[in-house]
Amino acid sequence: MANLQQFEDFLADDQVRNFLRLSNDVNIFSILELDEYRHSNLLAWLLDPRGSHLHGDLYVKALLYAAHEAMADSGESNPFLKSWNYRTLESTHLTNALVYREFALDSNNRIDLAIYDPDHDILFLVETKLDSRHDASQLRRYERLARGFAKHVRHVVLVFIHPFIQEAEKAPAPWIALTYDWLQRALEERLHYDLAENHHLNQLLQFYIDWLCERYSFRNEVQYQYAAHHVSSHHSDFLDHVRTAVRPPAQELTEVIRGDEIQKLYARHTEKFDYLFRYSYWAYIGERIKASLPEHGIAFHFTRRMLEVHCEAWRQLYAEPSADNYWIWIGIRELQPSEPKLASRTFDIRLRFSPDRLSDAAKDRLYTIFSDTVRVRQLSKAQISVPDTKGTSGNTIVEKLLPTIKGMIEDVNRLLK
Repeated sequence: MANLQQFEDFLADDQVRNFLRLSNDVNIFSILELDEYRHSNLLAWLLDPRGSHLHGDLYVKALLYAAHEAMADSGESNPFLKSWNYRTLESTHLTNALVYREFALDSNNRIDLAIYDPDHDILFLVETKLDSRHDASQLRRYERLARGFAKHVRHVVLVFIHPFIQEAEKAPAPWIALTYDWLQRALEERLHYDLAENHHLNQLLQFYIDWLCERYSFRNEVQYQYAAHHVSSHHSDFLDHVRTAVRPPAQELTEVIRGDEIQKLYARHTEKFDYLFRYSYWAYIGERIKASLPEHGIAFHFTRRMLEVHCEAWRQLYAEPSADNYWIWIGIRELQPSEPKLASRTFDIRLRFSPDRLSDAAKDRLYTIFSDTVRVRQLSKAQISVPDTKGTSGNTIVEKLLPTIKGMIEDVNRLLK
């Protein structure tokens, strides 16, 4: 049971206090109440290769990557995107792309963004949302009007962006559904590796990332991971008590610290505590995988969406072997059940990679060995079902996942030979 000392130690910990106040700092975008129209202006500026951000085609290329990956995952087929593989995407430049705001499809209908690249004769038509829901009739109308542009350009790609994937995926075919995750990742990576001393620009972009985190439950993964690791290491008992107090059936706490105080703490910081709960769960799974495969030098970390598993030997395949990040990894995530009462849990396992971070020799071997299965950022995937019973433990889950994980590790190790 939680005691007063544990409660006070938790709240007195500076790292815990900093974590609980993340995204609560003054932010210029929150003060200005950035609405959908102004947000589209900001997107247009970022996507413009000639923008004053001086990052070239980084963001429009990130959009292309995300659209290609989403199309592959959804089973939709777009001739332009389908004909590409990771090599053609990696070597493609969109520095001559033109970006238009409020692009007229006809005299009465304007779409938020249009991006035309004359070098590849491709037109991206992008409808963006923030807080409003998707309008299926609007998207179908835009899609009908877009067909007219197919007579004048070689390829037309329709993209619908919404902060929440559940809403984005309601867009009717052939719209490609995206959240703003791709943009957040591109911005964070740029800020991480940016050596330029443009302090004001970097601060502006960081404010934008923080605004997304605060408003739409996106988050700065590095800050969250660091804080979650600290809390799990130093306050695991108290975290267990919070979980017990707020998850049904809530157990009555009879010591000095009353359950309603924990309830109030959880209510104020629900999203962050839920992250801590998930982190501790996936950290346990990661540790069990690591202990089961000692010969492979397993390392792992938990992101907002999945557990990422990596072998230290794979760093030999990187263009920069000393890099801290994982450029080849096995992503493991638990899928939400289609029916709440299903008596099983389904885990999605994918062998992923970042082609632009691998050495030329590694890319050549990868393309040769995986020529039949390679897609943008993905080599293979599997789904594993685990019976969901009262006795199902983390060890049971790991036992079910291990054969697939071992097979993927062996596939990548072929690149090392």
